[in-house]
Amino acid sequence: MVQSQFGHPLKDLTSEFEVELEETKKRHLQTEIACYQAILGTMPQLEKRLPDIAFTGRLQIHGSNRAVKLIGYQNEHIRNDVVLSIPSESILFMSDLLFVDTCPFLANGYTDKLSNILDELDQKDAYVLLPGHGPVGDHKDLKIDRRLYRRMPPEH
Repeated sequence: MVQSQFGHPLKDLTSEFEVELEETKKRHLQTEIACYQAILGTMPQLEKRLPDIAFTGRLQIHGSNRAVKLIGYQNEHIRNDVVLSIPSESILFMSDLLFVDTCPFLANGYTDKLSNILDELDQKDAYVLLPGHGPVGDHKDLKIDRRLYRRMPPEH
């Protein structure tokens, strides 16, 4: 499974690298190849295990110093996305529901649903938004993504 999931792109990238003439593109391909090689090298050390906790909707966890809230979303960007909120710190970990300074990957996404989720999350009292990709963002970045999704077809 792992070999089929990561081995084929690695083979394709390596073939592409061998014929690429543009130096910038070659460096980019080298980085991608190194990433896939690292994934493949790590896989034998990993152990599959079932989660200790599963949830749908919302879950709040109280620790010794703070509480966190998990908000689950289904069939928006991918099958299951989770946002982690630390209300006492005004932080939202947005997973792949927010992209900052990078183009969103929406192969399986529903832009109408994503736009509605970003509306909801824009109402949160968080001033630090940590995206799945890109640097730390804020509500301005959330609005940029939302505006983009509203201009796209609802389903991809």
